[in-house]
Amino acid sequence: MRGPRRDYTNLAINWRRMLVFVLVTLVLGVIVIWFASSRPRALPLGVHTIRADDAILRQVHELGAQYLVQVFAWDTIEPSPGRWDWEYMDWLVRAADYYGLQVIARLDKSPAWAVEDKTAVSSPPHKVSDYTEFVRRVVERYRGKIPAYIVWNEPNLALEWGNQTPNAAEYVNLLQHAAAQIRSTDPTARVIAAGLAPTNENSARARDDRVFLREMYAAGAKDSFDILAAHPYAFAQSPDAPHGASDGLNFARINDLRNVMVQNGDQEKPIWITEFGYPTEQPFEYENRVVGEPLQAEYLARAYDKTRDELPFVQVFTIWNIVRSLPPSNEQSGYSLVRADGSLKPAFDAVKNLQKESLISKLQGRLTSIFTPVHPPSSYLILARDAVVHLGDSEYPAPFVPLYETVNPSADWKGEFYLTDADLAGARRTKEWTLFLELMQVNDFDTRVWINDIPLTPAFLPVEDFTGKWVSAQFKIPASVLRVGYNAVSVRNGKLFPAFQQVGFTWDDFQMRNVRIQAP
Repeated sequence: MRGPRRDYTNLAINWRRMLVFVLVTLVLGVIVIWFASSRPRALPLGVHTIRADDAILRQVHELGAQYLVQVFAWDTIEPSPGRWDWEYMDWLVRAADYYGLQVIARLDKSPAWAVEDKTAVSSPPHKVSDYTEFVRRVVERYRGKIPAYIVWNEPNLALEWGNQTPNAAEYVNLLQHAAAQIRSTDPTARVIAAGLAPTNENSARARDDRVFLREMYAAGAKDSFDILAAHPYAFAQSPDAPHGASDGLNFARINDLRNVMVQNGDQEKPIWITEFGYPTEQPFEYENRVVGEPLQAEYLARAYDKTRDELPFVQVFTIWNIVRSLPPSNEQSGYSLVRADGSLKPAFDAVKNLQKESLISKLQGRLTSIFTPVHPPSSYLILARDAVVHLGDSEYPAPFVPLYETVNPSADWKGEFYLTDADLAGARRTKEWTLFLELMQVNDFDTRVWINDIPLTPAFLPVEDFTGKWVSAQFKIPASVLRVGYNAVSVRNGKLFPAFQQVGFTWDDFQMRNVRIQAP
């Protein structure tokens, strides 16, 4: 007996559709490859910030930058020996990841306890081992999250070298120890030798950057870095100024550094420009650097194009800087793409409009986002267990840490975090989330907790005792309170009059740690 007759019509139609799809894809692929190959190479853009907040990171993202260069200041991370403050840097790394930025961490700014000259703006450590322990802690904490580290900043200036005569051999010693620590702690991370300040001076105050780089190679620096940082400031000269203009202090000077590398057999290593810019305003002593806002925009765009088209050894182009809320005459503020009041200078749009990615890389990114499955985490850390926050108005011995941000009274804390569409998909948009935190010694009844300025349930932190022990607390979060993008947990300290206080109204003193939210 014959079985049922098979109908191959749909199968044939599907094969024809598949064939058409494959042919169209191949044709489009050939067109894209031809079109992309005729375009300039991609030159990743970076922005150097001073102390970024969410608004600044949004602007860096809006520019289309891929890199964020940020100082990981040793003096704020380890203000006293063995006391580590990670709160801000933890947030920065999480926030940069949300905005699609890769962090380049600059490791300098010694704390007063680690240096001999405590009046200097920046000093090398008295003990190299203190610095390498700082480096180890940073790299270990952010292993796999930070792709590159800059070891120090402009060591050819006495200002950055403890008011001492710049010494290349001493810097190389610091570089070698730091590089060994970075490579052993995170083999995937790249070591960047410090950007040198362009100068023709050779004195106790400064060392010519070209001379200093030769001396670095002579001292054995070659095997201790993967990338050379550069600060090819043009001092009001056009990016197209000839090599000899302004006594060689112009953008073309970067070729001198490249020549030193080639002469030392180091031509395979790239240069990353980690600082470059033109100021629109400056203090009186630096007024010869000022170009004004229209020229800032024109020169930055031209310098980027020139780097992309003529300097193939440069792999990253970083603009100094974006900063707000500083006086217009401030030396750092003058270079910013943003005015002190937050409004944008013309250079912001000029940089934004630059071609920063090839068509191929854009398509690859989109395809990756389409075909890579998203598995949002169930828990989101806001304040780590070892990043303790002390609110109140009194200093106490251990286990208490100093008052938050060293302000007295410290009455408020805000923990910032980010959520994506995937984080809030499905049932997560409707079911309750949970806020967890650990507390030590809350006494007043009026200390409140909020998310996005909405009070949670219960409305107050639970009252604890005087045992100095950590206890856990949790709060319900309506899903409607959470939003895609920026979110914030706020804790506002109470100021009541408990029976144990004898005179006047004082702030409660308590500590928090291990703050996180849990998805339903």
